[in-house]
Amino acid sequence: MDIAWDLAEHIVGTRFEDLSGHTVDLARRFFLDSLGVAIAGSSAAGVKEVVEQMEEWGGRPESTIICYGKRVPDVNAAFANSVMIHARDFDDTHDGAVVHANVTASPTVMAISEKVDGVTGKEFLCALVLGIDLNCRLGLAIGSAPEFSQREIKWIRTAVCGIFGATAAACKVLKMEKQQVVNALGIALSQIGGTRQVITDSALTKRMQPAFMARAGILSTLLAKRGITGCKDIFEGSYGYFNFYWGGDYARRELTEGLGERFEGDNLSFKPYPCCRYTHGPIDAALKCTKRNGISSDAVEEIKAIW
Repeated sequence: MDIAWDLAEHIVGTRFEDLSGHTVDLARRFFLDSLGVAIAGSSAAGVKEVVEQMEEWGGRPESTIICYGKRVPDVNAAFANSVMIHARDFDDTHDGAVVHANVTASPTVMAISEKVDGVTGKEFLCALVLGIDLNCRLGLAIGSAPEFSQREIKWIRTAVCGIFGATAAACKVLKMEKQQVVNALGIALSQIGGTRQVITDSALTKRMQPAFMARAGILSTLLAKRGITGCKDIFEGSYGYFNFYWGGDYARRELTEGLGERFEGDNLSFKPYPCCRYTHGPIDAALKCTKRNGISSDAVEEIKAIW
């Protein structure tokens, strides 16, 4: 049976009381970090235009676009808020999974929780932890595959893993049953996107790809709640996630080991610099060298980073 059924059972069955105090504390801190980087991202290129488009569409005033104060349908609020979180490249990172975990999970939980009456803080945090955990576990399963380093990487994991984390989080807030969760994940499979071409072309849509997936996660969940069915062999089917997007090369153990006992959100990192995480080592090294040797920027002609 596809691992989607195990994941769905885990999503439905996990309670806030199953989370350690350490996990809860970190979830709070990284959520606050997401709000902070969203404030920074609210003035970034492309954000104002996105908010204007959401406002022009109008619709039910269900959820708030932070910083701008506009209330729009939940899917549109999640989209705009996700763009802001990702816009400055300052959002959290799971170094092993190579994903920004909160950029899809946080705006999804915010939007759905604001729309639905009576969501408690505990329910909010539990949904957030579950969404982040699935994001990271999927990234780890891909990166830990035996042949991963031999393959050309065509997809950005933050987006193509994040859609499932967003869906899981939305399902948890809406208290979906196991079959509904599987359907929601299956509907999400039909909407995955996240090409690396946006990096090659320095496109503004680089900061929007996780937002497309946050919106898709909510849509998938709402459709499943209404009885729409999705694929069942979502992750391990012949044309499922791992076979279609990753050549069938993945480490299943990363999805199952410690499921419900260990939550990968505990292993997130705050980003000290608003740029690609891979560049942080050379930045730290350069800062230490200049401080230790009294080197001014005017004296530097060239820097070579040897990996």
